[in-house]
Amino acid sequence: MNAKAQGYLLDLFDRLCSGELPRGHDTVDPMAKAIARAAKLDDTIRAGIRARCRNVSSALQRQVLARILLEIADDDSALMLCDLVHDEFPITYDMERLVEAVATTHVPAGGSSYYVKPREASHLQKRLLETARKDLNRRASSLELLAVITQCRLEHGFPANELIHPDIEAIRQNPVSWQLLGVTDESR
Repeated sequence: MNAKAQGYLLDLFDRLCSGELPRGHDTVDPMAKAIARAAKLDDTIRAGIRARCRNVSSALQRQVLARILLEIADDDSALMLCDLVHDEFPITYDMERLVEAVATTHVPAGGSSYYVKPREASHLQKRLLETARKDLNRRASSLELLAVITQCRLEHGFPANELIHPDIEAIRQNPVSWQLLGVTDESR
């Protein structure tokens, strides 16, 4: 696909989200797949997706971007998801599936079967934790996605190279208040 055609994909995306094109399932899915395919090959398309994730203007745009990110399904797309989530909008199935895809890997077990193995996702965990701490408008959504990672860990185990807490330095800099744990000065 040439560069001009790839540029048109993002133009079609904008036209779909503005209501100029029909919004059916038969429009959204093929467009999301085509944009994701182009984004895997072209950093300009990927940058366009990243910019749109940071400046979402409608629920439809959020939904289509989540589908595109799921089709890309790499660490960078999961980090873009952190910009896309907002507490005013529910976490969608595609968003949960993207986080699951980044937190696990499918290992062939012969034939058409596979088993699920945990995959290191500390960059995503750290970013979600940072977002939950610093952005009140994204706190609940970020914590919900962290819970998806935790559920993956409970079901499939922890990767050997992943810390239980993704940001040990933050704990050292901001220790948990003993009062939150019910400990008073007299009882220590």
